Amino acid sequence: MTVKLDLIDAMRHERAALLTTLSPAGSDLLMQPGLVGEWSIAQVLAHLAASDWRLIQAIGVLHCTGSLAEWETLSDAQVEAMNAQVAARAATQPFPRIWARFTEARELLLMAIGGLTEDELLTPVGTQSYSLEQLIAGDTWMHEQEHRPEIARAIFTVLHAANDGRQ
Repeated sequence: MTVKLDLIDAMRHERAALLTTLSPAGSDLLMQPGLVGEWSIAQVLAHLAASDWRLIQAIGVLHCTGSLAEWETLSDAQVEAMNAQVAARAATQPFPRIWARFTEARELLLMAIGGLTEDELLTPVGTQSYSLEQLIAGDTWMHEQEHRPEIARAIFTVLHAANDGRQ
């Protein structure tokens, strides 16, 4: 396999696992605040989508300039501010809008990755010692892998409590 095909396969595999995790939950449960730390599951999905949109921007920069040497690597404080902004915006949006952005971002990102060459995927990012492929992996399937257990716990806890209430 190639770097590109391996990346796309990993992204699709982890997204399928996340969708399986989400499948027992309805939109009311997904919008319930405070299930994943202070966030709703929908806010986590918006957060994951924001990462995809930022990667789409990076690929656009690469296409326009031929380089990611100037790509801004966000500081921890910038990431926290962006996360807070995304979560606040998601808290006021209806679930169908969040879901549409979540699915649209991944579809567009996969199309953008499909248009990259192997060399472009190996392009260094900014002054960091990692490649575009590593940036994409970290911000997509690895990111979902990080959040999936807490989403699964939240869904299980709510559904289990609802089941106990019916017995």
